[in-house]
Amino acid sequence: MAEQSPRLKVNYDAIIFDFDGVFRHFDPKRQKQLENKYQLAPDSLYSAAFRQQDYLEVAKGVLTKAEWIAKTGEILGHRPAAKEFLEDHGRLDDTMVDLLEDIKLTGTTVALLTNSTCTIHDELKMFGLIDSFDYLFTTNTIGMAKPNKDIFEHVCKEIDVAPTNAFFTDDLAENVNGARSVGLNAELFTSRESTRDTLLA
Repeated sequence: MAEQSPRLKVNYDAIIFDFDGVFRHFDPKRQKQLENKYQLAPDSLYSAAFRQQDYLEVAKGVLTKAEWIAKTGEILGHRPAAKEFLEDHGRLDDTMVDLLEDIKLTGTTVALLTNSTCTIHDELKMFGLIDSFDYLFTTNTIGMAKPNKDIFEHVCKEIDVAPTNAFFTDDLAENVNGARSVGLNAELFTSRESTRDTLLA
């Protein structure tokens, strides 16, 4: 018997994915390893790099990746540690790529919406994903960032889809809530298996 093609449980017009924490993951042990290597206080790398306002400026394209590294290095008092921490490319979850390909077989529009730095396109090329989505929304080029509701409205307008006919998944609850605030069907990403079970019959 021929294998059945994948089909959606709900006939969404578009499915929109986050990138980091969904397709790309970072080794949680690496921060501690670097802090030990450079004799830094526990959690100091993350605290320095991801101060809310600074990271939002990076995500909105106000700060470049190089400027972010420099600023984080100044806060830490250790530029080499900041550079090594923030230049990590992480690893790609191949099972999520497989799921993406199955969803594409249904004929559904697929999009990526990521809070991003100015190096994101090079990173997507490195992972072989630059042509895998029908739409790429990188916040550093748009000037808005998740969880601001305006970014979700912008995405839906560009795709030409009603929010109620689209699905979004992200590993951060505040971004899921931002999407829901404009009417998107949004779910917190916890695993590839859970997302597949939600989307595919």
